[in-house]
Amino acid sequence: QVLWPLLHNQIPDRPAGGRGADGKVVPSLWKAYVTINELFAAEVRRTLRQGDMVWVHNYHLLLVPAKIREGSGKAAGPAGIDRSIPANCIISLFLHTPYPSPEIWRVMPYRTQLLQGMLAANVVGFHLFEYARHFMTSCRRLLGLGEKVGAGPAGGVLSISLQGRQVTLTVSHVGIDRDVMLHRLRQSGVEQQVQAMRDAYGLAPPGTKGARKVIGGLEMLNVLQGAPLKLLAYEELLRSYPMWRARLCLVQVCMPDPARPDDSSRLSEEMRATAKRIHDAYGHETLHYLEVGTELKSWGVNDRLA
Repeated sequence: QVLWPLLHNQIPDRPAGGRGADGKVVPSLWKAYVTINELFAAEVRRTLRQGDMVWVHNYHLLLVPAKIREGSGKAAGPAGIDRSIPANCIISLFLHTPYPSPEIWRVMPYRTQLLQGMLAANVVGFHLFEYARHFMTSCRRLLGLGEKVGAGPAGGVLSISLQGRQVTLTVSHVGIDRDVMLHRLRQSGVEQQVQAMRDAYGLAPPGTKGARKVIGGLEMLNVLQGAPLKLLAYEELLRSYPMWRARLCLVQVCMPDPARPDDSSRLSEEMRATAKRIHDAYGHETLHYLEVGTELKSWGVNDRLA
């Protein structure tokens, strides 16, 4: 409710300082967040041995690196971020979301505690250099920590200096394996699913006279995926350019977000209302709107590739 939209550069709906009507809500959410992180850290500490590597994933557990060190029983500096762990142990943290600009991050009332929690890791990973740069700037502005860019024997290493140790920042881009994808596309299961979808939606093969160009879409029903905006844009395209009404077909598949069922339900109603308008105005051949769990029982790899 607070951290997830903020990480995506959106100001949360709730007042970030927890004032006004939310005077007790935001602090209670933070208390629950701390408790969950402490439970995870306690379980890790229970089994942590010399030479182990701990790999912490995503924004749900940003405090776990610090909580692991806090329970080590060693002497501590400010916020416990310099505490020792068993010899040769490495704590890595990877953030699977964006990291916002420092101006957005400052809106978070517990911004300092979260930064200190992340910096207790030996390695902090991001998807893009932009996210790592935002993180370094936040650490400099809020904690007064200096960073190093291009360090290391080969250069190109990002790090933050922290109480006599270096926290290494890594950048790991998300991509697909082209050869694997091409191999999967040639599998009989994919070809069969392509034909099944053509039959189900009345789509002629490419090159056939009058065949529509097919646009495929797959989104999760949450406020950040933008599926409602896409459908509105498609509706506007058909309204503004009549020549495309007989040439295009959008096959749009949406999946409910199990972490945000209320948002999914609301967005589903919105999507279905827009789909009905498009059908009524331009025909069912222009759009096939499907949701996993209702029109579709499942949506596997072959379905996506098809």
